[in-house]
Amino acid sequence: MVTDLIDRARIDALDIPINPLHDQHFPSIDCAPWTRAISAGEDVRAGDDAGADQSMQAMLDGQAQAAGEVYLVGAGPGDAELLTLKGLRLLQQADVVLYDALVSQDVIDLARRDAVLEDVGKRRGHCPMPQGAITDRIIEWARQGKRVCRLKSGDPYLFGRGGEEALALVEAQIPFQTVPGISSAAGISAQAGIPLTHRGIARSVRFVTGHLAGGSLPADWQRLVDQQETSVLYMALHHLPAIQASLLAAGVAADMPVALIQNGARANQQVWVTQVDQCTEASAAIDPERGPTLVMVGQVVSLREQLGVGTNLADATARSWMLNA
Repeated sequence: MVTDLIDRARIDALDIPINPLHDQHFPSIDCAPWTRAISAGEDVRAGDDAGADQSMQAMLDGQAQAAGEVYLVGAGPGDAELLTLKGLRLLQQADVVLYDALVSQDVIDLARRDAVLEDVGKRRGHCPMPQGAITDRIIEWARQGKRVCRLKSGDPYLFGRGGEEALALVEAQIPFQTVPGISSAAGISAQAGIPLTHRGIARSVRFVTGHLAGGSLPADWQRLVDQQETSVLYMALHHLPAIQASLLAAGVAADMPVALIQNGARANQQVWVTQVDQCTEASAAIDPERGPTLVMVGQVVSLREQLGVGTNLADATARSWMLNA
């Protein structure tokens, strides 16, 4: 009931309760003269005129801080068009973007122009911000009421330490969403023309980290002996000589095909096809400073000769339509 439109004399004559703010030309949603504290989560306009006035003034004064939230977004393997629609929406909604070193610039460029961009990536031999500090930074921004996009290469929960950050957000009682991404293994193998599985050749696939915490190597290489399994090794280039020796010692066939894929699913992707007993020698042609390298081991690598012909690399013009989507 908007009392400004009603004759004040009639209100007084009928003894209708009225809030004093009406005399100052404030409209009202109801006519209750009393006041009470606003319950948690209740709209500031829920009939509590005095409380609403105080709450609104606190917001204007910056005393009431809106709650922040976090988006753990998988950026995919590099090609901006492999970013999911949900990931793109949340990236463009974020006030702050904390991105890893392996996230491609094409994806980072899709963030809002006014967003704060922070490089929190770790590179081999250079770790300016340890994982604990990254997690603290995410929480710090969120507690300032910001929408924070934690942008990770591939999928957040596949060698991305997304689970650690999610647990920290739960403990800090900060709302978050996890957006899966196309994993590096799935995206890069497809772009290179190498299926992860193929009937009659590979019936299973195994994802393996090339090194453990502290830089040590895994010790269970016997599990990779299966001739009908594809192994995808992440972060393995630096340790390839030791990995090669371990595979041969475990009984993996010396002529088992190997693919070394640098900057996979990007416009500058390069692929070297070799075999287990020659992969270290082949890797000498790779400059690790030019980008990340994924290692694939298995009979499916031989299919690249046929399937790699029609491989489509990242489209450098994609960014324009994605920004206008």
